[in-house]
Amino acid sequence: MMRYRAYIKCTLRGYHGSSARFGIIYVHLVPIYIRFNRACRTNDGELYIYAVEELISVLFAANRPIYTRWVMKYHRNLLNMEDSHPGINQVLCNGALSIRRTDKNFSRSVVDLTLEQTINADAASRHTGIVVFNNYDSRKIMKI
Repeated sequence: MMRYRAYIKCTLRGYHGSSARFGIIYVHLVPIYIRFNRACRTNDGELYIYAVEELISVLFAANRPIYTRWVMKYHRNLLNMEDSHPGINQVLCNGALSIRRTDKNFSRSVVDLTLEQTINADAASRHTGIVVFNNYDSRKIMKI
């Protein structure tokens, strides 16, 4: 195990090439994404807060200081939300973190993604939304 850890360190420093370094970084990032995705899909508030905390170091390492700063503020708000809004943890645990459109347990989607998909579907519909508004011939109304 010590030799493996030394190999990982050398690879992260770039001694084995950029492709190997990319591979090791990818292997370390996948579990973070999986935890975040699992938290959203299962509506696990505690895992969500933990996963957001892990994302902070990833954003910092990716040289995204503005995202890092705002995610840190968001994480702090998540940690202090019971103090600022008593009872909110129970609301999150009851399903406010994500939306499930089917009966399957792992099929939940985050609220903002569901809202975006709903708005896009409505806008693309032939019967309602922006498409109908843009394609409507206004001269018929004005009888020109």
